[in-house]
Amino acid sequence: MKNVPGRKTDLSDAEWLADVAAHGMVRPSFVPPPEIRELRELTRYRKTQVDARVKEIQRLEKTLWAITDSRVSRSAKVAVN
Repeated sequence: MKNVPGRKTDLSDAEWLADVAAHGMVRPSFVPPPEIRELRELTRYRKTQVDARVKEIQRLEKTLWAITDSRVSRSAKVAVN
């Protein structure tokens, strides 16, 4: 595709692509078989579940650290007085 700075080329690019496709010079897209698509979908779903689990663990740890830190700071204040 010919790209000239400062000019929109959508129309000329579309014409060029139509010409290339008309002459059979465009390879078809790869579409995986249904089994592979299902495995990919399950893999993506598992990743989102793992990420959600990690996020909840980190949230819980942050909460527990906040509670622990507040207890430590309170006991330090009592010890100073």
